This record gives sequence, structure tokens and C-alpha cells, in this order.
Amino acid sequence: MKAILTLAFKDIKLLLRDKAGLFWVIGFPLIMALFFGAIFGSSGSGDRASIKLLLVDEDRSEYSIKYITKLSAIETFDITQVPLDSATLLVRRGKASAYVRLLIGFGKAQQQFQSDESYIELGVDPSRSFSKEIIRGMLTKVSFEMMTDMFSNPKDLLSDINDDMKAIDTSSTIADSQKVKLKKFFGGLSNFLENYDTSMMQNNSMQEGPKIVTKAITQVREGPRSSYEITFPSAILWALIGCTSAFAVSIVTEKTKGTYVRLRIAPISRAQILAGKGLAAFVTIISVSVILLVFANLVFGVRLDNPVKLAIALCSSALCFVGLMMLISVMGKTEQAVGGGGMAIMLIMSMTGGGMIPLFAMPGWMLTVSNFSLVKWGIVSLEGAIWRGYSYSEMILPVSVLLGSGIFLFVIGTTILIKRDG
Repeated sequence: MKAILTLAFKDIKLLLRDKAGLFWVIGFPLIMALFFGAIFGSSGSGDRASIKLLLVDEDRSEYSIKYITKLSAIETFDITQVPLDSATLLVRRGKASAYVRLLIGFGKAQQQFQSDESYIELGVDPSRSFSKEIIRGMLTKVSFEMMTDMFSNPKDLLSDINDDMKAIDTSSTIADSQKVKLKKFFGGLSNFLENYDTSMMQNNSMQEGPKIVTKAITQVREGPRSSYEITFPSAILWALIGCTSAFAVSIVTEKTKGTYVRLRIAPISRAQILAGKGLAAFVTIISVSVILLVFANLVFGVRLDNPVKLAIALCSSALCFVGLMMLISVMGKTEQAVGGGGMAIMLIMSMTGGGMIPLFAMPGWMLTVSNFSLVKWGIVSLEGAIWRGYSYSEMILPVSVLLGSGIFLFVIGTTILIKRDG
């Protein structure tokens, strides 16, 4: 164990002496966090072109079905109908921007032009304030279109009225006195519609539109308090990328300069050498991550309310990238080959995994691709511990992916290294 600690301390000391390398490990990730945090902070919140919207139709009336059909035709939305509990859970997990709930009585209230009571509930992810305004505007727009349709096509209403009057005449349950009153009412309504000026509906100011109650999903998850709670998990992954690159290149440097050969001759095993290198990378990754988190907490108020979950996320991410470091170190025989190839792989992982574009701002196809990026799972685990309020069961998936990938990559890397030594 003493030999492993000595080797780990040696690698950490060499990294601290390399000022340029140290910048890419901690300075650059910090700059990225501040830069993107300022961008998303000034714009409220980024949203992708297609807003994923969930619909909960509790009214289930003919009117609500037509309303949803019109809403689904808007290209801005990617709409799915789900039950209320599923909608709340998906918004809490960040799988959708918001949900729209049409309460019982929605269709009747809209047809009677009642705007004093709310029959529309908008549940919004707090990190998507821009989407909220778009959705509210579109809901109002569709409501006006529905009103316009009703009065712009009076012949359709006249047909229904004529059918109702025939039903009254043939009804055996309605008293004759009531039939007279009903026929008089429907006759007046029919006369109104026959002479109605449809151009009046061009002036939408005659209606206030539906009342919409906005509900923040805070009972389940508070959401990010600032843009920096979104960008600092990405910054930590950039730090992991910097550490991975630095230690992967250091292995090749030791081999080209003969340091690795001298270590092999020394009375220490290959397992101790690799363990020392892995321990150095792990300690450096954890140290840099803690520094970034403390800075984020003190300066920008980023929450550290779940230290146990945060420790699990950090350790699993660190172990994953230690394994990636070992694989990258055997991708070439020179520093240039390893440095270039490793950075190419990690840049692709970062671009597709949320290191450059936040996950919530990605189009649908890119979110699918992101599942193959280790950066994505590192960010998801950190967000789950910082602001998404993940339970331990919800943390299992990202942590399992990180640990499984790390072990698999480490085994492949060490196997290749041992074969080359042989």
C-alpha cells in the first residue's frame, strides 16, 4: 500500500508543477461554468425548438378533444397525453418542459365564455421559464381559434339547433308548455345565428381568453435556483475530462522517457504501478470537483444539501473516468497520438452529453445520442444530487452506468497494456 501511495503522490506532484496542465484541469472548467451560467442566466432559460408538452385531459369532452387536436398541430410542441401523476413525475425528472391539465368542465366553460374560473392548469418545470410564456400564449391562441370557429360557422350550429327542435317535437317526456318555451328559445337563437356578422370575431379583444393557473412543481422538486446550478455539473465533467487527458498522457510520457521501465525493474508489481496511477487520477478528480463545488456554493449559492448523494455521484464519475483514462493511455505510443485521440473522443462525448449544450436545450435526436456519452451520465448524477432531488432508487441508473463503464474500460486498458509489456 505504501508503494501505491508513493506513486500516486508522485503523479499528483508532477501535475501541480505543470501550470499549463493545471489550467486545463481546473481553470478551464471554471471559465466554462461562468461563461455558460452568465449566458443562460441573462436569457432566463434555454429551451429547444420543440417543447415537450404533456397533456392531461380530465374533461374528455368533444370540445376538449378538438382543443387538443388544434394544440397538437402547433409545430412548436411535441405533445403526449398522459395521466396526471405521470405528467408530474416526468416534469419533475426534467423529461418534459410542462404539462397542461384540462379540468372537468373545461369544454362547457369555454363554450359559455366563462373566464372567471380556471379550468386550465399549467404545471411548469422551474428551469423552463421561457417555455412557460410560449405555452401560455399558445393556449390562449387556441382558445380564441375555437371561439372563432364556433361563430364563424353558424350553419353548423343551426344544424344542431334544428336537430334539437325536432327532438323536442317528438319527445314524450317534455310537457307541451315546456315545448312551446324551448321552441321559442331555439327559434330566437336560430334567428340570431342566421343574421350574425362573422366579422365581429376578427376583433379578439371582445374576449379575455381562458384563465390559466400556473403551478410550479415545487412539492416534488424545487428545480435549479439559478443557471449556475445547471452549468456547474457540466463544468465538473470538463474537469474530469482535463484530468483524464493529463493522466493518460503522463502514462505514455513515462514510457517514452524510460520512467515506466525503471518502475517495472523496481521491486513493485505492475498492479501497484497501475493502482498508483489510478489512485492519483481519482484523488485529483475528487479534489478538483470539491474545489469547484465549494466555489459554486460560496459565490453563486449552488446547493450542496445532499452530501451523501453528491459523494456517490462524484465517486462513481471519478471511477468511470479513471477507467476511461486507462483506455485512452493505450490508444497510441506517443504523447501526440494519445493526447489527440483522447481529446477527440472526449470532445465528442462532451458535445453530445451536455458539456457544451445543456441537456434540456438539446433536440430529440441529440438526447437519444447522448445516452452513449459518459459525460451525460456524469451530469445526470450530479444534477440529481444537486437540484433534481433524485431519490436513491433514481440515482441507481446513472451511477450503475458510470461504475459499469469505468470497470469495463479499465479492464480493457490494463489488458492491452499488459500485452504490450509482454
